[in-house]
Amino acid sequence: MTYVVLLTLCSLGFQQLLRTAQVRRTNVLTVAAVNYMIAAVGSAVLYAFDRADAESISWVAVALGAVNGVLFATHLYIILASYRRAGVGITIAVTQCGGALAILGTWLLWDEPMTHARWAAVAMLPLAIMLMRTGPKQNPHLRITADLLLLTSFLYFACTQMIHRANQEYVLIESHTSYRISLWAGAAITSAAVALARRSRITGGDMCVGVPLGLVNAAFLVFMVLSLQNVDAVIVFPILSASTIVLNLIASRILWSERFTRRQVVGAVVATAVICLAQA
Repeated sequence: MTYVVLLTLCSLGFQQLLRTAQVRRTNVLTVAAVNYMIAAVGSAVLYAFDRADAESISWVAVALGAVNGVLFATHLYIILASYRRAGVGITIAVTQCGGALAILGTWLLWDEPMTHARWAAVAMLPLAIMLMRTGPKQNPHLRITADLLLLTSFLYFACTQMIHRANQEYVLIESHTSYRISLWAGAAITSAAVALARRSRITGGDMCVGVPLGLVNAAFLVFMVLSLQNVDAVIVFPILSASTIVLNLIASRILWSERFTRRQVVGAVVATAVICLAQA
C-alpha cells in the first residue's frame, strides 16, 4: 500500500503545484511546456532502463499516446481556467467524475461488464454534478462560465480515460511504454507550440515550478505501475480517485481559503461514492 499512498500524494502535489504557479502569476504556458518536457524526458529515461520494450514499439500505441497528449495539454489550460472560476477542490471533484462516464463508454464500445454498482454510479452522476455547481451568489455570467469549464473538464477527463482504455484494448502490454512516452511527448510539443505562438519566454520562476511539476508527473507514472504490480486495480483506482477529491478539498480550504457551500460538500460526498461504485 506504500506505493498507493505515494501515488495519491503525487496526484495531490501536482494539482496544488499547478495552483501555486497560477497564484504566483508565473507564465502558465511556459510552466506547462516545461512540465510536460520533463515528464517526457523522465519517461524516456525509464524506457532506457527497461529494454524489454526495445523491439515492441507499436505505432497504434504511439498514435493513441500522441492524441491523448494533445488532450492532456489542452485540458491543463481548461483546468487552470476552472481553478479561477470554481476553485481547485470543486474542479478536481467534478473532473474525477468523468471516470464514471468513461466506464459507460467502455461498456458501449468494448462490452466492459456493467455491475449493479456501476449502473448506480452512472445514475448518481448527474446528481453529483448538479450539487457541485458554483454557488448562486456568484455573478450569473461568471457562474455560467464556471459551469461550462467544469463540464468541459469533466468531458475531457472522460475522453482521456477512454483513450487509456483503447490502448489497453488494442496494444500489447509490451508496447505500453511507447504509449506513455508518446503521450508526454505529444503534450510537450502541444504546450510548447502554444507557448511559442504566444511568444512566451521561459524564466527562472517558470522553471522552479515547471520542473517539479514534470518530476511529479513522471513519479506518478512510476508509482502507478508499482501500485498495480503490488495491489489489485479494484483497490488502487477507488483509493486514488476518492482520496484525490477529499485531499484536494482539504488542501484547497487550508492553502487557498476556498469556501464550499453545504450543497457542494454533499455533492463531493456523492461524487466520491460515484467513483468508488464505478470501480466496483
